[in-house]
Amino acid sequence: MQRIPRSELERIAEKLAAAPVPDKVVSKYEAIGMLEKSITRMRKRGYSLKAVADVLAAQQLPIGVGTLKTYLHRLKKRRRTAKAAESPQMEHQPQVTRPMAAPTTPSVTKRGAPLNGTAIGAKADPNKARFVPREDTEDI
Repeated sequence: MQRIPRSELERIAEKLAAAPVPDKVVSKYEAIGMLEKSITRMRKRGYSLKAVADVLAAQQLPIGVGTLKTYLHRLKKRRRTAKAAESPQMEHQPQVTRPMAAPTTPSVTKRGAPLNGTAIGAKADPNKARFVPREDTEDI
């Protein structure tokens, strides 16, 4: 096992700290994500997506208007999803409940027969139609 003097380690540490950061290559989507705030500011000032795409193309970032619109929509959706995941759940708050409605009774005619044509207490035939169409009238 080779031993290294502390002075040599300090010299190595200084060289590592002074090393330049390499340029990271990013996709167009990531680039639009990094520029999203600037693009949003331009849009609020009245620039169209076409004008923004032209400015980006002049700065060596050629992108179509449709692609730019799609990327901005995806970023907005991702931000909303992340925001919803971060928001605290409302489990500790009491839930408001409504009182249960009273059971409904079948509507009956004056003579006591149900309006659906079945005898009182009898089950309706699910295959029997309950709606009977009438012929058209002239007063429409």
